[in-house]
Amino acid sequence: MNKIVGKLTFYYDIVQGTQEWLNARQGRITCSNALMLMNKGKNACMEANRLAAERLTPNGNFYAERGHVIEHEMKQAYNEQLKNRNLTLAECGFITNTDFPEAGYSPDGLICPLCSDGEPDLDNIEGLAEFKAYNDIVERDGKQVLTCKHRQACFDILKVPPQAIAQCNMAMLLTETNAVYLFLCNPDAADTDEMIEKLLKRKAELNKIPPAKRTKEQIKEFVEVTQQIMSAGDTNVATPQTKVWLIRRNKTICDRLIKKLSQ
Repeated sequence: MNKIVGKLTFYYDIVQGTQEWLNARQGRITCSNALMLMNKGKNACMEANRLAAERLTPNGNFYAERGHVIEHEMKQAYNEQLKNRNLTLAECGFITNTDFPEAGYSPDGLICPLCSDGEPDLDNIEGLAEFKAYNDIVERDGKQVLTCKHRQACFDILKVPPQAIAQCNMAMLLTETNAVYLFLCNPDAADTDEMIEKLLKRKAELNKIPPAKRTKEQIKEFVEVTQQIMSAGDTNVATPQTKVWLIRRNKTICDRLIKKLSQ
């Protein structure tokens, strides 16, 4: 079913990842491209969505991607917690706002009260939920490299990638809400800590070699190892698997988004 509430239209009958969902997004600027909108404008965003649509296969490998699998697991776990507060995480395929006809939003979830029949009260949305599964370890030139993207975002809200902050603000702008619960999850957090330990040991080994006697390869490796360790911050603290940040509207970001959407 679709539901119109003031300026907003909620497309509850559209399933994200399907061809119908891709069609709904066509010709629109979506919240995932909010930072691109701020930096490059509307045309760049629409082209990015067009190219993304060509790469996606509805009901195919799209759902098998790591981030979507983790997102699904996180939603289930969070929903169990919400039930204790008489809340639930409702799904909605797409949301539009007549104030911004060229924009749209595909929420990860809408936080709603539970009705007596167990169904979500879609008339009283309390907030938005967004889920991110960042990697701490990536493959570069056939080698594993520690980036600590998830780890950094868990320890410091200022280290949350700007793409996510812009996305959350555009989502609040389009849905006329004031809060997004940003869920971070990396089930491989133990691997991050293990790699930090390996890097610390390797740096200790390299430190035993006098700088004047190090080969070019050893000097290069020492710099790379040091940079990776620095990305981890306090190495005495374990990497959390999950973290939840409450993101509030940022007036400066929203004003920039409104300006770009109005051009």
